Amino acid sequence: MILKEIYFSSGKAYLILSKIPIYIFTKNDILNRDKLNLYKEWYRADHILKTDSHFMFVENIEDVEFEEMVLDY
Repeated sequence: MILKEIYFSSGKAYLILSKIPIYIFTKNDILNRDKLNLYKEWYRADHILKTDSHFMFVENIEDVEFEEMVLDY
């Protein structure tokens, strides 16, 4: 079974596709936004979230709508 991590922020839920350390995208303390966006496209992420140590490439989790089904046997 594959377990996926969910991250909650500002009342929204995100499925974490990947976490990559910030230093991968920086050189001499300058952020390489082109490289960051390439990774976003590669993972097909909706957003990039930043923690103190990592960038998280995430997918939105939309609210689930359902209706109750009654089965007659």
